[in-house]
Amino acid sequence: MNIFEGLQAAVNVHPLFVHFPIALLMIAGVLFIVCYFMDLPELRAAAKWNLILGSLSAIAAAVTGFIAANSLPHNQEIHEAMLMHRNIMVPATLLSLALGGCLFFKKDLSLIHKQKVFLAGLILILGLLAVGADYGGKMVFKYGAGTELFKKLNAEEGVGHKHVD
Repeated sequence: MNIFEGLQAAVNVHPLFVHFPIALLMIAGVLFIVCYFMDLPELRAAAKWNLILGSLSAIAAAVTGFIAANSLPHNQEIHEAMLMHRNIMVPATLLSLALGGCLFFKKDLSLIHKQKVFLAGLILILGLLAVGADYGGKMVFKYGAGTELFKKLNAEEGVGHKHVD
C-alpha cells in the first residue's frame, strides 16, 4: 500500500493550502451575517476567529499560489485563468487581512458586526472567493493544470506560451 499517492503526484503544494481560507472565510461570512440579525455573542466569537484564521491561512495560500504560478507548466488557457484567479484572490486576501486585523486588535466586538461597511466587506470577500475559487477549479478540472495527465499530454508538443502580464 502506497500512502499519500495523491500528494506524491502533486506538482506543487498550493492545493494543500487553498481550502483552509475558503472554508474559514466562508464560515466567518455566514456567521457574521447571522450575527447581524441576531445578537449571539458566542457565534460572534466563532465568526471572529474564523475570519482571523481564514485571513492568516490565506497568506499561505497566496504565497504557495505565486510559487505554483511561476513553476507550473501551463498553456495559454491555463495562464489566462491563472491571471484571473490571481487578480481576484489577491484582493480577497488583502480585504480579509484588513477585516481580520481590525477584529484581532479590537477589544469590544459588540457593535462591529452591525456596521454595514464591515458586513459589505464580508459579502464582497464571499463573492470574490466564490469566483476566484471557480477560476482555480477551471484551471485544474477543465484544463488539467498541475495534473499528471496534463504533463503526459503536453510532454511531446511542449507546453508554453507568451507571458504578457
